[in-house]
Amino acid sequence: MSAPPDVFITYLDQSDSFALGVEFGEFLSALGAGYEAVGGHFSARLEAQLLVAASRLGYVRETWTERGDGSCLGRFRRS
Repeated sequence: MSAPPDVFITYLDQSDSFALGVEFGEFLSALGAGYEAVGGHFSARLEAQLLVAASRLGYVRETWTERGDGSCLGRFRRS
């Protein structure tokens, strides 16, 4: 069996709004996969949008720890 192909994500825009949009999309993708819990590093600037999206998909925020660099370590669990 051959190895899966490499995946490349091209960031065509260096703006904060583009980066936040990509991060939000990756978060939604993880929640949409239906995992019991989803964790990762997220921008503090996205907190409100992440909470709304998680709630709509049946998740609640379990932990949210600021890391001091503008990002947070968050964990969401299916409610």
